[in-house]
Amino acid sequence: MSVKKWSEALNDADLEVIHEMVSPIMEQYEIHIMKPPQRSLLMLQAKETVSGGAFYLGETEITECTVSIEDQWGFGAVMNGDGKRAYYLAIVDAAIGGAFPITFYWQPIIEKELKKVAAKHYKDYESTMKTKVSFETK
Repeated sequence: MSVKKWSEALNDADLEVIHEMVSPIMEQYEIHIMKPPQRSLLMLQAKETVSGGAFYLGETEITECTVSIEDQWGFGAVMNGDGKRAYYLAIVDAAIGGAFPITFYWQPIIEKELKKVAAKHYKDYESTMKTKVSFETK
């Protein structure tokens, strides 16, 4: 599974779900915190729709964390300032990058969370479309 997919799923997942995923790793392996959860700034980049050129929307605050598990580094970053979530995501990143055996069992959990995210996005889309104004004249 791609980093984009699992990070999309776990950024919006309940913290308890992620904790259940990483608890066996936390019990079984020694986790070295290389960079504790801390806030930093990130430039948001977007593409201009007509020319496709990149431009920057501005800065946003993120919380990021870096860990090492058996010489496999992991990085976690979230926009909501949740240090614990960034820490858990760094553990997930290290486990997936190191192909730890437990990651085999995470696939159904991540797919379930992706479905929840898709449903939430669709609900937000429907809510937005209710306020859409049509300027067409007949």
